[in-house]
Amino acid sequence: MKSDQTDQENARVNLVDWMMKMVNEDFFPFGDRQKDDFKSRLSDAIQEFLIRVPADILNWLFSKWGKYEFVVIGESVYATCTHYPEEVVKILFYPLSKKLPQPALLYIVAHEIAHSFDEPDGNDTYTIYGHEVDEDEYNTDSRAREWGFEAEYIAFEQYHDKQNSDKIQ
Repeated sequence: MKSDQTDQENARVNLVDWMMKMVNEDFFPFGDRQKDDFKSRLSDAIQEFLIRVPADILNWLFSKWGKYEFVVIGESVYATCTHYPEEVVKILFYPLSKKLPQPALLYIVAHEIAHSFDEPDGNDTYTIYGHEVDEDEYNTDSRAREWGFEAEYIAFEQYHDKQNSDKIQ
């Protein structure tokens, strides 16, 4: 019995290691393959997400992992998840994400990967702004929280609320 649990844990570690190798080699499409502080933090958040997500979700992601890209670009929101033909899913991280504390960044990773479970329905780009009332955003928040990222959700909300209150002052 204990041996089965150890075998499952070892299999999970090997799976996450393989997936992170792909993240580090393939998912960050930048020329010199050097990671700045944000890309390192993002890589750490992706790895923590994979370690903590429920096993059935990890297995589903593993089956699709070659179709994911994590891209850092410039915009005025935190991140978006976009479905492309051939089942490719691009998760784009914007400059505002660079300022997020690590727990909030981990939540953004969980949130955007949760969007990737949605079927594209013509409105296949989802953007996280914080207090969205959009049903897709509510469902995605619920999914990420069900996966065990409640504390990170709270950290993101607190950070976002503080940023909004600082703008008002």
